[in-house]
Amino acid sequence: MLSIRPRRPGRTASAVALEEEFDSLRDEFSARLQRDRVQLTVFAAELARAEGDSTGLFERLRQFAHKARGVAAIFQSLQVADAARSLEQAAAAAASGHSNGADPSVWAALVALTDVLAGMDPEHPGTSTGDAPT
Repeated sequence: MLSIRPRRPGRTASAVALEEEFDSLRDEFSARLQRDRVQLTVFAAELARAEGDSTGLFERLRQFAHKARGVAAIFQSLQVADAARSLEQAAAAAASGHSNGADPSVWAALVALTDVLAGMDPEHPGTSTGDAPT
């Protein structure tokens, strides 16, 4: 989505172009957050059905959380990055411990990240709906 902003005095065309590019990246980040929330629901369903050693599933979840953490850090979305880090660590511990799908630390971290993503303001990705700039 292209953002049209009035040109402020003293802003160069390259500054405007960079700002528009960043707006585009921020829009993609917002869409990514929503896709990640859906993917977390898929992981939750897989965990609920898992029987026995769920090491492979935990490793996939760890990789997912690691990528989400990195993207959130780029956009300085600390709340998302922190929640993703917690999930990454919980999934890594569960994988190394050969836990089953009912691992409580993984579930708690998965729910926490899902809740953080659900509270994101789509107009201002990286901020919760109560923290958006006015």
